[in-house]
Amino acid sequence: MDRVALLGVVAALLGIVVSLVAWLVPDGAAPTGSPGVGTTGAVGAPPGTGTVVRLGELPRVNTDNPFVTVGSASLGGRAFPESITLQIVDAAGSAYAEFDVGGQFRELTATLGMSDTAVAKTAQFVISGDGKSLVTVTARPGASRAVKLDLAGVSRLRVTVSVFPGGAAPCCASGVVGSPVLRG
Repeated sequence: MDRVALLGVVAALLGIVVSLVAWLVPDGAAPTGSPGVGTTGAVGAPPGTGTVVRLGELPRVNTDNPFVTVGSASLGGRAFPESITLQIVDAAGSAYAEFDVGGQFRELTATLGMSDTAVAKTAQFVISGDGKSLVTVTARPGASRAVKLDLAGVSRLRVTVSVFPGGAAPCCASGVVGSPVLRG
């Protein structure tokens, strides 16, 4: 087989592969983020069995608080990529982030703690689903706690972090939800 014919065969095969991929992946369904977060499924894929999605990729319900950020954070000297940091900046001494998870996930795994830069001595995390407390964790700088929560049937997920009375000024506390992952 001469070079021109071989090149034609390769181009035809490449065209078939591209057409097949375009047919299998609907418009806008390409996964986002880095693949391989946890178990099976693609990061950013629609919720369902085997799906793995980072909580920070979902839109927040309460978008009015600019002091809730998604990015890398450090808990006890350990880096947690794609974490949710809740900076307490008001006199009430608390901050929250709420997400619409649509009842599509079976569990949430994350590590809860205070940012390594926090001045406050103690903070409390409450994670609730549809208004019902799923877990309450007391956190201190340098100490974190891994959690695995059952989210079966939960539509709204809310994370609240509060500074205890008598702690540092509210401006000095950052609660971190380290690398939170939802599994369908």
